[in-house]
Amino acid sequence: DLDAIVDALEDRNPEVRVRADVVGDDSPRPLSRQHEMDAEAAPALGDVDDSLDEVGDLPPVAQGKLLQVLEERTFARVGGSEVLHAQVRLIAATNRSLRRMVADGSFREDLYFRLQGFQVELPPLRQRQEDIPELALFFAARMAAHLDKRIDRFEPAAMALLQEHSWPGNVRELEHVVQRAVVVCAAEAISAGDLFFGETPTE
Repeated sequence: DLDAIVDALEDRNPEVRVRADVVGDDSPRPLSRQHEMDAEAAPALGDVDDSLDEVGDLPPVAQGKLLQVLEERTFARVGGSEVLHAQVRLIAATNRSLRRMVADGSFREDLYFRLQGFQVELPPLRQRQEDIPELALFFAARMAAHLDKRIDRFEPAAMALLQEHSWPGNVRELEHVVQRAVVVCAAEAISAGDLFFGETPTE
């Protein structure tokens, strides 16, 4: 179903028609090929929920395809000719100002208004430090399960470092820092020595 959508948006291929845009709103992410097989079996898709990250990075061609899917609720798989129908609920996210992009001509105004159904502004992670412990534990538990490791907490010094960091890369940076910490951690609690924040990018 949405696999084809991802192909169209992610591949940034101007020749691709509308196939993958079913993504409906905002955050293209890789989906299993089983979705494409399921789409072949059904001429119409039921209600679909998905997210599209960094919608502001979509090139003009992909913006047009996404708008077509949102407006007409139809798409075709990459390499296919059959028109499929879908009801899509899409959560689109971006850290860029779409309003400014509309003003400078880099983002379609009609797509901008189409995505304005319900807007939520989320402050950067540095402005909501109270969320860091819960997010860090979530990312740690997920990575530990993936690696079949038993890690269930952060040492106080490690958590203090997480809350003191400015997080220029926002939640994604936190996730990567925690993932690396889980990889190198040799105990059941992540220590300050397991954390690596890398170099802060400069202008």
